Amino acid sequence: MSSIDRCPCVKSRPVHRVHPAIPRRLAAALAAGLMLSLSHAAAAMEELGWYGGGGVALTNYKEPDIASELSKRGLVGAGRLSTQAVPWELFFGYRAGNYLGFEAAYLHLDRQEGSMDLTQPFQASVDAMQETDGFSLLARGALPVSRVFSVVANAGIYLWHIESTASSLAGQTAVSAILDHRGVGPRAGLGVEAIVSERSTLRFEWHEMRLHHQTAAVFSFNFVHYFGGAGGK
Repeated sequence: MSSIDRCPCVKSRPVHRVHPAIPRRLAAALAAGLMLSLSHAAAAMEELGWYGGGGVALTNYKEPDIASELSKRGLVGAGRLSTQAVPWELFFGYRAGNYLGFEAAYLHLDRQEGSMDLTQPFQASVDAMQETDGFSLLARGALPVSRVFSVVANAGIYLWHIESTASSLAGQTAVSAILDHRGVGPRAGLGVEAIVSERSTLRFEWHEMRLHHQTAAVFSFNFVHYFGGAGGK
C-alpha cells in the first residue's frame, strides 16, 4: 500500500448526478410557456385591423423577348439580358376578425438588363432593359386551423406593367426607344399564415396571375405586421 493510500487526509468526493426527471420537467415547462405565449398572441389578434408588410418571392415568369419587343419600334437585332433583381412585394390591408379582409399590394416581378446588337436601321450596340411590375387589389379569406396557424386564400386583379427600353449613342445618332405594355389580369392564391408574436405573422403563399399572354406562378414568403396589435387595444 502506498503512502497516499494510507493517508487519512485524502478522501474521495461524492459524484453529484442530475436526476433524469429534471431535464424533462424543464423542457415541459419551456414548452408550456411557449404554448401559453402563442395562445395569448392568438387570443389578442382576434380583431386584427390594419396591417402592412412585405417579402420576397420565387417565380417562373418569363420576360417578353427583348428583340421582338424593340423591333416594334424599328430597332432590329439580337439581345442578351440577365435578371438583376429578386421578385419582391409590399402590401397594406385590413383584416376584420379572423376570416375576411382586403389588401392592396405592389409586386415587382422582374428586372432584366443587358445589351442588344442592332442590325437595322444601322449597326450599333445599345443598352437594353426590361422591367415588369404592377399593383394588386385582393379580397382575402382565412380559416384558423389551430391557435397559431390559418389557411389563407386570396382572389383579385393584377394591374401589370411591362417596360422595354433601349438607349445608346451610335456615332452622332442617338438611339432611344421605350415600349410600354399595360393590362389587367386575374390573380389568386392559397397559403398558410402563422402567428409569431402578438403583432406579427409569417405568410407563405402560392399565387397564379395572368399577364401578357402567359400565366405566371409566384411563391412568396412575407412578414406581416398588425399596427394595432392585440386587436387595436
